[in-house]
Amino acid sequence: MCGVFGIISKKQVNKNDFISLVKYSRERGRDSSGFLSFNNKDYKIRKFNNDALKILNKFSIKDLNIIIGHTRLITNSTNDNQPITRKGITVIHNGIIVNYEKIFDKFKFKQKFKIDTEIIPILIDYYLNKNFKLTEISKLLFEECEGLISCAVAIPKIGKLLLMSNNGSLYSGFKNKDLYFASERFFLNKLNCKKIFQVKSHILDIPIYKKKIFQEENVVLRKDLVPTLAKNKVKENLLIFEETNLKRCSKCVLPSTMPFIKFDSYGICNYCNNYKEKKTINFNQKDL
Repeated sequence: MCGVFGIISKKQVNKNDFISLVKYSRERGRDSSGFLSFNNKDYKIRKFNNDALKILNKFSIKDLNIIIGHTRLITNSTNDNQPITRKGITVIHNGIIVNYEKIFDKFKFKQKFKIDTEIIPILIDYYLNKNFKLTEISKLLFEECEGLISCAVAIPKIGKLLLMSNNGSLYSGFKNKDLYFASERFFLNKLNCKKIFQVKSHILDIPIYKKKIFQEENVVLRKDLVPTLAKNKVKENLLIFEETNLKRCSKCVLPSTMPFIKFDSYGICNYCNNYKEKKTINFNQKDL
């Protein structure tokens, strides 16, 4: 579980609201954090392997029109902290894509990072080059990817921001004509946002930017905290169980191994057929 949040402002990001979103979102992940921002001139990415709350003093919200953030749970490969950028597309993602390696193989894509999130911008770029409309891409992505996806996808080269979720863990709302989004509705309620809705697929306009986005790394590489699962055929076989033909009651699911059990032609056991509901006695107050 990670936190995804952001503010898209027509004038300037509200500093107090941004700090509040950070405080709420960090409850979903305190290991590391990352941000994509726009200051009415340039886009910038910053990554930290620190709790988002601890790096707020490194941020100047002044003149920012856009701020998109990510708070990450403990995981491996700190140099793969989000946001992830490939093909000029920047993504922050909450969830897990379990078949991302198979997708890389299927389309012959080149994998640069260890993180599953990387497949999102690569697939989106692939679909855009195939002339699919942005309104179609979230559906195509959800069909191709197995797992959970709630993410914000910034595509500055065409001036679009795509918010999408296949598990309902992304909400958006409005405050003073600015758009806010977060992983939980509660966060937006606390900020008094209006017209809050659960995001499935939502497209926003953002400033077009053709240059390469500057990325500031504040990440100190460390030893992986989660042990890598070794491929061991003997241990894998321990997880495989032979299928049985165990018969169960179609009503109460008692198994055929239950003592004295029998099944009728409908697959219902004798325990269910012989069950009688106990009568309850109602007393009037005067009888007590």
